[in-house]
Amino acid sequence: MNWAKLLAFVGSVIVIVWAFLKSIEILHSPIWMDMIPYFGVGITLLGCVFWLGKLSEKVDCIPEIKTSIIEISKEIHEIDKKVDILETRIKEYSITPDKPENVADPVGGKRGKKK
Repeated sequence: MNWAKLLAFVGSVIVIVWAFLKSIEILHSPIWMDMIPYFGVGITLLGCVFWLGKLSEKVDCIPEIKTSIIEISKEIHEIDKKVDILETRIKEYSITPDKPENVADPVGGKRGKKK
């Protein structure tokens, strides 16, 4: 748990504990005790502000991530083109067991039975 979340949690706990103790009349209210909820809310808001700041930093990274994804997609597309070319060349030069004489030789010429 990072310190911003901890700060928000502590502030919330202060307000809840104060409200509970006040409702069962354990706390009799001098002025500084009446101010406890304000301090608790202030601490909670401060923690939430820092937490949202960290969250906005993560959101700011999204355009960079999008750019990286687009670049990776382009690279994959180029690799797909190269794989397609290799597949067609492999099909052109492969020897089928039933008709080896119909397949082109990569060196040039025809493969097959010699006469």
